[in-house]
Amino acid sequence: MSELQPTREQQPAIDYDGSMVAIAKPGSGKTFVLSRKIQRILPSFPSYKGVIAISFTNKASDELRHRAASKGIDLKASFFGTIDRFCIGEIVIPFLTHVWGKPTAEIEITRIRDLPEEDRTPFEILDNAELTLEILADLTGDLKEHFLQGRLFLDTVGTLALFTIINSPACQRYLKTRYSHVIIDEYQDSGLAQHELFMKLHGLGLVAIAVGDADQSIYGFSNKDSKYLLSLAGNANFKAFPITLNHRCHPSIVNYSLRFLNANAVLLNTDQIRVYYKSCVGNVGAIAQWIDAVLPQFMDEFQIEHPKDVGILVRGNMTGVLVNNALAVKHRIAQPHPLEENTSLWGPIFCDLLRYRLNPQNTVQEILDHHNFRLATTELAEVRKQIKEVRDCLNDKLFDLMESIATIFRPNANKQGPVAQLRASSIEDLTRSFAPPKNDEVQIMTIHKSKGLEFDLVFHLDLHEWVLPSKQPGENNDFDHPIYKDIAQDRNLHYVGITRARKLCVLCTSTRRTNPKNQDKVGKPSEFFAENHLEQLRIVSPI
Repeated sequence: MSELQPTREQQPAIDYDGSMVAIAKPGSGKTFVLSRKIQRILPSFPSYKGVIAISFTNKASDELRHRAASKGIDLKASFFGTIDRFCIGEIVIPFLTHVWGKPTAEIEITRIRDLPEEDRTPFEILDNAELTLEILADLTGDLKEHFLQGRLFLDTVGTLALFTIINSPACQRYLKTRYSHVIIDEYQDSGLAQHELFMKLHGLGLVAIAVGDADQSIYGFSNKDSKYLLSLAGNANFKAFPITLNHRCHPSIVNYSLRFLNANAVLLNTDQIRVYYKSCVGNVGAIAQWIDAVLPQFMDEFQIEHPKDVGILVRGNMTGVLVNNALAVKHRIAQPHPLEENTSLWGPIFCDLLRYRLNPQNTVQEILDHHNFRLATTELAEVRKQIKEVRDCLNDKLFDLMESIATIFRPNANKQGPVAQLRASSIEDLTRSFAPPKNDEVQIMTIHKSKGLEFDLVFHLDLHEWVLPSKQPGENNDFDHPIYKDIAQDRNLHYVGITRARKLCVLCTSTRRTNPKNQDKVGKPSEFFAENHLEQLRIVSPI
């Protein structure tokens, strides 16, 4: 098979040497562009220097690492991971001690909401506002006190990282010496702290590269905003590169997504429509029964090899559970295990070890890169040996082995919470949560969870009035004059759902729906169906 070559849009972005922003549409090959760019950058570096590559999820980060390391490329001192992991491991833990002093206990990562109620009072201002440097100045005494006691709040690490860089010359020297570039993917989902940190690194002399798409901004509920991406596109210090051609989706799916965003969008030539509309009589259970009935025919007609290449995408977890309970075909629902929500130092170690055990593609080196806060040579050799044993050890030895490994990484961490969560889980539960989907399993997940994924066939559910777009009754419970909660975010969410489909996208609604109070309601089709003459670009499902 011939090697994939960059397109005319991709090549200039790969070749550009300065700070830049790439506006990359769905399926346009942004991971390909970033991996090629990293491969072009690294060979000239000494072994102690690398790039910072920030991805939104650990899975996306691992994919970028794998692709960048292909062709035998030495990644050298590069960092691949999430923004929180970078801030904690590369900035706050090693350098905030220069500013505030050394903690009296091993640092524990927690959240403000987990504090006793009486201890949360100083932080109530953060209930309605992002932590800025100005607010941090007012909270410095409280945050410093917690830090010196060994407590670091995940809610604050972005702003604390910026504060640390500003106040620690040693941190500035380290970052400038070790890294030449900072690359942040999914920049449309940046918050203020991440944006200011990115600009600070740029100010230190690092080449700064942002990649994103304002139309895929779907985390506004957590103070993420595409305005930061758009500000870079208009910044004279950043060269903008549009990467627009969707290589993933069938042209008719591309056309539907473009017309949804813009009534005047220029459409691609195609003689086939692969966006289907289906309305079922009944509730979401009826949709699940219909999917059971039609799935074999769809898979045969569109040459879909494995059920795992079929995604059922929902707006919220409640619909996902209802589909999970009603669907007969073998399937997997993406639901986080409590360990994945655990912010302690041991929780992420356990998660990575379980993924390593259950996924042959995961490597020992990835775990070391994620958690090695400068282990001694003897410790490194021992932990490498024990990690390798995780893959093949008997089930009754697994938990003890995982605790032993975590002890080497972080010997003084507060371990009670993650250990209790681990030992309360059955091997079957852990396998369901951490193993990659099997070839014979249809995948059920929220649209938010599907970000960065793709499927041959997508069933896009929750396309009801009141649900997507989400709205609520107006003043005095007025149903005739409802209020949209955030229609711009909901438009982006629908756009993301559509563009996860490679070969076929089926937009599903039903005559009944279940509201958040578990009440059965009349189900009317989403307003999104009626926009921009979209009915011309879809067909009623033929089966």
